[in-house]
Amino acid sequence: MSLKKVEKFSLYLLEKYKIDSILKIQKILFFLRVYEMKKGKNSSPIFDNCNNNFQAWMYGPVNVDSYEFMRWKLRSGEDEGDDNVLLEFKDKKVEKLYAEYKPIIDKLKDKD
Repeated sequence: MSLKKVEKFSLYLLEKYKIDSILKIQKILFFLRVYEMKKGKNSSPIFDNCNNNFQAWMYGPVNVDSYEFMRWKLRSGEDEGDDNVLLEFKDKKVEKLYAEYKPIIDKLKDKD
């Protein structure tokens, strides 16, 4: 199973920051995309497509790919297929890739 960038990043938020709330992950993803848009980024290490990432849902913007993946992941509790992705997270290149987002994540991770 090949994961999309946003699914990998959602898994990164779960594993690295212990964020296990799908709603919180969605809010963080939204604010990270806003940050990228303000910076004028045309490519993203988080999103496969920089356009049309979110849908307007009742409780806020939702990235459907991430939402469905994390809903399955948290409900099933299965780690099948995650081993390679989790190994990637230990690579210094991944830390460097996501480093600019760390201050935003740190600021939002403990908010309700």
